[in-house]
Amino acid sequence: MSRTITYDLGHRHQEVIRLEVTFTADAELVRRVAWSFRPGEAPRRVSHDLTLPAEDFEVDIEVENERGEISLDRRELDGRERGDVVFHIETPETRR
Repeated sequence: MSRTITYDLGHRHQEVIRLEVTFTADAELVRRVAWSFRPGEAPRRVSHDLTLPAEDFEVDIEVENERGEISLDRRELDGRERGDVVFHIETPETRR
């Protein structure tokens, strides 16, 4: 089943230059998606459609800002659930 996955980059979204997301199940890479942005051009929300098998996933979300600071968030996703997903992301600046 296809789901729309959205990453909300927050109010400092324009400082983001890279977003990379990996989906793993049982330590095996299932899917990797990545976006690069010019400084000041990242949208607040980035979305993609994804079809995953019905199992549990770890979602690693890496965000890099224009100063080279990187944040890494790990989330869980149940592939058996239905409906779209929104991940609210903390950029490196919002973690201070």
